[in-house]
Amino acid sequence: MSNDVLNTQGGPERDQYARVLNSNGEPIPHLYSAGELGGICANQYQGGNNLAECLIWGKIAGDRVSLNHDDIAEDVSNTLNGINDLIKGEEKNITLTEDQYLGESNSGIGGKLVVRVTYKDNKIKKVDIVENHESEDFGKRALKIIPHEIEKENSTNVDAVSGASATSCAIKEAVKDAINKAK
Repeated sequence: MSNDVLNTQGGPERDQYARVLNSNGEPIPHLYSAGELGGICANQYQGGNNLAECLIWGKIAGDRVSLNHDDIAEDVSNTLNGINDLIKGEEKNITLTEDQYLGESNSGIGGKLVVRVTYKDNKIKKVDIVENHESEDFGKRALKIIPHEIEKENSTNVDAVSGASATSCAIKEAVKDAINKAK
């Protein structure tokens, strides 16, 4: 067995203010960059990879983008795309019937994950994912598989979906939270 490390370098060229430069080396208005765009580990978020670069350039980009710019229109739309946890939109109205409980976890790749668990007589009858912001690839597979496995085994002690361990753990954690509320 041998260890390999692959670190790709790429992404947009930027100046000292984190502004993205066009092919002539001039800043593109209102476009800032932080971190690398060339990594092969999308949605896996391996700890520490280029972390300092992302933090430093993220701070610079954030400082610059927050400055008052005269050429930006004042009327900015507040329409949410439904997956942005950073901007609190309308609360979802989740209906609960008898023997149903909500559970939450913030351990997923996309942040907050909410489940509705139907639980009666120490039996997990149904697990519904009512809110999630997980990745569209492996995360979505876990959202389909893990609830079914939990129902079948009547336990959160089920195997994680390969490639979606964070999402799998978040679902199990949210179900445990709901069951704790039932007791």
